[in-house]
Amino acid sequence: MKISPYYGIISTLRHLLEVWGVYSTGKHQLIQVRKTWTDIRSSQENLLLNILRENSQTSYGKEFKIQEIRSMEQFRQHHPLTTYEHFRKYAERAMEGESNVMTPKAPTSFVCTSGTTGKSKFIPLINRLDLLKTLLGRCSASAFENCPQLGLLQKQFLFYVDPQITKTKGGVNIEAFLTLSREQEDKLIPFTTPTAGFHISNLKDACYVHSLFALREPTIGVVLSFFIHYIESMMKLIERRWTDIVDDIAHGTIHEDIQLEADTRASLISALGSGDQERACLLRREFEKGMDGILKRVWPDLTIVIGIDNTRSWPNIERKYAKGIPLLPFVYGSSEGIIGHALWTQDKRNGYSLLTNEVVYEFIKFEDTELDQPQTYLPDEVEIGQRYEVVITQISGLYRYRMGDIIRVIGFEGNKVPFIEFQYRIGMMLNVRFEKINQLVVKETIKFCETTWSGVKLIDYTVAQNNLITEESPAYEKDEIMPYYLIFLELEFEDRNTPISAEERRMIDVKFGDLNSDYARLRREGSITHPRVHIVKPGTFEDLKSYILMHTKASANQYKVPRKLRTYGMLEVMLNHV
Repeated sequence: MKISPYYGIISTLRHLLEVWGVYSTGKHQLIQVRKTWTDIRSSQENLLLNILRENSQTSYGKEFKIQEIRSMEQFRQHHPLTTYEHFRKYAERAMEGESNVMTPKAPTSFVCTSGTTGKSKFIPLINRLDLLKTLLGRCSASAFENCPQLGLLQKQFLFYVDPQITKTKGGVNIEAFLTLSREQEDKLIPFTTPTAGFHISNLKDACYVHSLFALREPTIGVVLSFFIHYIESMMKLIERRWTDIVDDIAHGTIHEDIQLEADTRASLISALGSGDQERACLLRREFEKGMDGILKRVWPDLTIVIGIDNTRSWPNIERKYAKGIPLLPFVYGSSEGIIGHALWTQDKRNGYSLLTNEVVYEFIKFEDTELDQPQTYLPDEVEIGQRYEVVITQISGLYRYRMGDIIRVIGFEGNKVPFIEFQYRIGMMLNVRFEKINQLVVKETIKFCETTWSGVKLIDYTVAQNNLITEESPAYEKDEIMPYYLIFLELEFEDRNTPISAEERRMIDVKFGDLNSDYARLRREGSITHPRVHIVKPGTFEDLKSYILMHTKASANQYKVPRKLRTYGMLEVMLNHV
């Protein structure tokens, strides 16, 4: 396996040591989690008792007498099911600097939720960097398991935007879970972008710099993005600006319209050296042939792409840019905890395996999710094909925490360990009367329309309820007395010269009724009026992202397209792009 042409002996050895360390850590973690699958009930109870013992003398532990709990069944009877509001006052005390509130160890981070689906939460974590290191290690081990041809000396690409970090009154970092530590930057050597490139906080500038150093490197074996939609953004930028990027590679420059701090620019230009004319010529020849299958043409050794495809971007990326390259879907989780890990690429098997050595799981039947304290089921009690809400207990002080995520059990690992797929988040439900249209219905409806409407491809979508529209808004319909939904679609038109017709738009209304009987009934009765289906301009969802990153605590690395708009400001962005 060829090594990077920009490596010397020392850098090659540093690379090898770092990749081997991450891989071996991850392999050990995979062995540990699989070991717990052999007796899932016993391993989950032992993990629970360890967590309770660790936290029993905290303020929370004493108040809820968790030191008296001796079994899983007693825990489920003694401690209520919770949401974040149950813990908010304790988290706020810890943020003020009070010690021993939820955990005996002081939190090393407060992980802030994105804020795109409601009021921000601040989750205390005593081990964020350890969790992140473990997560990346498992990911590395999974990649090597799926792709034995992957070489230890191949360079890796990581798309990353430096998030804003603030401090609590007690001096603890408030940061996104996927924030890389400045103290560990010496471990970034396997990645194509130099350390200074990971300090860029502007999404578009970071995208250009990452693309520049990635295309410069011929030996990439792994492409990693925490969320796959950033790879799509990067490929669109490369398609539009490949001539600028290739010129920069040839001459060792960074285009003048890329806004960088002076020291960051100087460090990156130093890393480019005097340029690489030979690599630039090769890239120019390949780009002049077009973008079809370009990833494998510029990186012949590229073996796997890793990332969460929460926006269904991968089929488009694979079809156009990444033919023949498998996707490993990374992880399923949130700020509160990592729930599942992808152990197989999508071409082998979809879904996520439970991390039963890190998280204690319970599940609520889908039909019981509206109840305050419903019965829960343990991992070996769920049924294949059924949907459940996820409940977790973890070491950083969250007990019987209702995630609000609906999953479906699609299989089992070993001894009755569920293999799951994420469906949607309960808070994303549409409900203007009592119809409760979940995001799975919305997704299936829009996918149906995409396949039915000729000559179009869906780029992205979001929805809103009309109660966000104020009377001062130009979109306010003063003569409309019934509630309705607003559907925003960004489409790419292929072999089609006509706009989406009124009849085609009506398909969304009809399909909602086909998939939700309460909606159909309310439409028949006239209690809900027809949805307003808007086609938005190209680039609208990029502008929505920019707005949300500017007006919420979301970081670019954790941003997810909000499938349900929560504020009038977000809605206004969409309305202004119709």
